[in-house]
Amino acid sequence: MDEALKNVLGTVENEERYLHALKIIDFDLHCSCPEMGMNRQGELIADIDKQAFRIRNDAAFIQDVLDLYERRDALEGPERALIERRYRT
Repeated sequence: MDEALKNVLGTVENEERYLHALKIIDFDLHCSCPEMGMNRQGELIADIDKQAFRIRNDAAFIQDVLDLYERRDALEGPERALIERRYRT
């Protein structure tokens, strides 16, 4: 597998873990958050969101996406769709 593609896939998987954690915390916040836990939950959400932002805005990740987009015709369907979506965002 191409090194740039491997890096992009790993970064996307890492970002998705953070976003999944955000969904779980958000659910907990709305459904069963203890009275005093709301502030802590809000801080945690902000910290996780910042980390996800750093991951998707990493210069190496962006460069890999740009490089792969330039040669997207050589990619398989799901990988090509991922690169095209990431290029647009």
